Amino acid sequence: TVYQEEARDRLTQYSNEWRGLTEEERLAWNEWAATHPVLDRLGAAKVLTGAQAYTKINTNRDLAGDATANATVPSEPAWVSLIIDTTAPLAADISDDEILVALGAGAAAGQVVFFFATGPISPGISNYFNSERLIAAHTITEGEVTAEAIDIVAEWTSRFGALTGQAGRKIGVHAYQYQQGQLGAAMQVSGNIVA
Repeated sequence: TVYQEEARDRLTQYSNEWRGLTEEERLAWNEWAATHPVLDRLGAAKVLTGAQAYTKINTNRDLAGDATANATVPSEPAWVSLIIDTTAPLAADISDDEILVALGAGAAAGQVVFFFATGPISPGISNYFNSERLIAAHTITEGEVTAEAIDIVAEWTSRFGALTGQAGRKIGVHAYQYQQGQLGAAMQVSGNIVA
């Protein structure tokens, strides 16, 4: 798919860049990776090699539009809680052509959130990690903070197709705060599509 080709292109790019780093830069990435395990999508900690960390961090930077120099090792992020209101259901409405993710009290303009979503699934499915796909690295706007919601319908339909004909099906979303190439803990929401 186009998404797979883009991922392969990024892997090739960062692999080539890794080989071009100085010995000191590679050492800094190795040290950073050894002391900064990453969380996989299920929340389990995993220690990456320096090359893996370099690729992962710079892929996230690329997707987020972050202009930080690729050789720069990230510093400690200052995570903000309650960006997404995980107590509010996802509002997916065919007639209004919207998929709204409610924002929490910690949301502010300029924050970047990565959204992973499912296509339409059976409402009885509660474990949908493996069927989620990245649909957007989204920068929250002041208007969205005021509205207390982000509409992800354009990104979702670009990836999965129209909402039409999907009434009663479920959409699951995991949102992750982005900082310095790193993604914070998962914020999970889901909801049923209504006509």
